[in-house]
Amino acid sequence: LGKPILFIGGLKTDYQKLKKIEDYLPFNIASSQAREFQILADFYPNAISSPILRIEGDGNDLSKWNNLAPIFRTETFGRTKPESQVLAGIKINNTPINEALIVSRDIQNKKSLAILAYGLYRWKLNSYAEEIAKGRTETLDLYDIFIINSLRWLSVNEQSQRIRIQPLKKFFSEDEPVEFIAQIYDASYTPID
Repeated sequence: LGKPILFIGGLKTDYQKLKKIEDYLPFNIASSQAREFQILADFYPNAISSPILRIEGDGNDLSKWNNLAPIFRTETFGRTKPESQVLAGIKINNTPINEALIVSRDIQNKKSLAILAYGLYRWKLNSYAEEIAKGRTETLDLYDIFIINSLRWLSVNEQSQRIRIQPLKKFFSEDEPVEFIAQIYDASYTPID
């Protein structure tokens, strides 16, 4: 394929039909049934460094992500591939379950991101819209941040230069100090201070 893949599960998703593109996904499915249940996202502390989950880049990012509204998932069990990074697991009744919810993979310049749940609109309607309706205009729209960061991360190929250094001008005189301009970008091609 050579193109990035964004996979979002659904109630009627036939995971057996994904076998055709399984090599490109960050997970393998062990079993799946269309039984629906409500889950909470359980974002992992080590995943906050991922450009997909970057909000402010400080210690508060994790608590913001872990306060999202519940979403839905089918009874789907899978295995993440060894080179994949699990960004979030699931909680049922506030009990962590050892199942991946959000998984990213970047191998041989092929990127994929999988959200093994659905109803992400609830992150917008139940988390963001309710706070705005209460007059809390400083509330962050985490749904938009997640989607934009995900698409940005998926669209940046590794051939893009993440570090650029160039002199201020082409020629310098013998006694003149040489000055450079440097630009550094993270994995989603966002400038770093």
